[in-house]
Amino acid sequence: MNDKNIFIHILKTGGTTINTAMNNSEWQTQVDFNYRHIQKKTKCSNSGDIFNPDNFQKYREYNIFMMVREPVDRLVSEYYFIKEREGYMNLIKDTPTSFEEYINNPQTGNYMTGFLLGKRMYSQTSTTRSDLDKVISAIESIPIHVGIFEQFSDSLDYFGNKTGIKWSSNIEVKRMTFQRPKKEEIDSELRQLILKNNNLDKELYDYCLKRFEKQRPKKVKQKIEFVLSKHNHIISYTKTLIYFEFCVLNKNYLKQNNLFFRKLNTFMHGKLKITDGKEFAATWNATFEEAVNRTYTNTDFAKSISKALKSDSDPLQATINIGSSIDHFFTHNSESADKYYKALEFDVSMVQRIKPILNLPKEKSSFFARLFTK
Repeated sequence: MNDKNIFIHILKTGGTTINTAMNNSEWQTQVDFNYRHIQKKTKCSNSGDIFNPDNFQKYREYNIFMMVREPVDRLVSEYYFIKEREGYMNLIKDTPTSFEEYINNPQTGNYMTGFLLGKRMYSQTSTTRSDLDKVISAIESIPIHVGIFEQFSDSLDYFGNKTGIKWSSNIEVKRMTFQRPKKEEIDSELRQLILKNNNLDKELYDYCLKRFEKQRPKKVKQKIEFVLSKHNHIISYTKTLIYFEFCVLNKNYLKQNNLFFRKLNTFMHGKLKITDGKEFAATWNATFEEAVNRTYTNTDFAKSISKALKSDSDPLQATINIGSSIDHFFTHNSESADKYYKALEFDVSMVQRIKPILNLPKEKSSFFARLFTK
């Protein structure tokens, strides 16, 4: 990476994909002077000094660039990504238990603007219009090159023109949310509430969009193909989280079987060294079915898991169906389901390693219709 390039990565704006593409790395590089993102210990961004007027002259020597995203879509993506991560959700006072509670909590509003000024994630200090003015002043004065998430390919072309970065013609999308509603599926009243609670971010986005339309090259030099694979994301996801976290709403069931899931996860990563997302999902699903069948032989619960597993040839969708089956079973059999909370005991003989041969649609997109949003 050119030492004169500084990338500011706002959460849920495609930053992991950009960071890995510009560094030719498998995953995110360390947060440092040239890579501005969330610091692990403090949960604050390290971009605040860039937006201090006293530092404008210093940063005029650098090529600074960042991406912004339409606030409603960004916040929906943020919630469905963050809700499984207790380390972040616990930063919110009165931790939200639903999307509605999340968007109504004052700590979740105007995140993009606050992040740029170096605030902690879910800061209890409100972001103000003065903060927005500081951000816009820095963008204009340094200047900072701003791309638009919804015009991702054109934005990368713009960044390349300003920074000298040579992008690959094929870029793998690195981080996706397994399950989330599309923006259009969000109730109109909720969308309006999001815009009201994120009014400064909306102004920032509108300003950056107009600026981008004026400053981007009229002729695109490079068209980039984006390789999308939710299955690939499974590997990075399960290095920090239990695979069922995203699809099982019954957290008591996950808690009761936490040890089993962690041992299975460690075995699949450490001993089997599975690096293919489809294989990981198929192996996890089959092993879970085997464990349930051994523990609860010929029961309605075991039958429901087997049925869910066989419901789809796509391992990821089968996982989602298993999660729905678990939630449905415990919701509709509440009086007799207590015995199924008994913790499963891990045994390596349960592991059913599956190398699926699938005739699935090619996971590739030339533009943004499916990028990050499903």
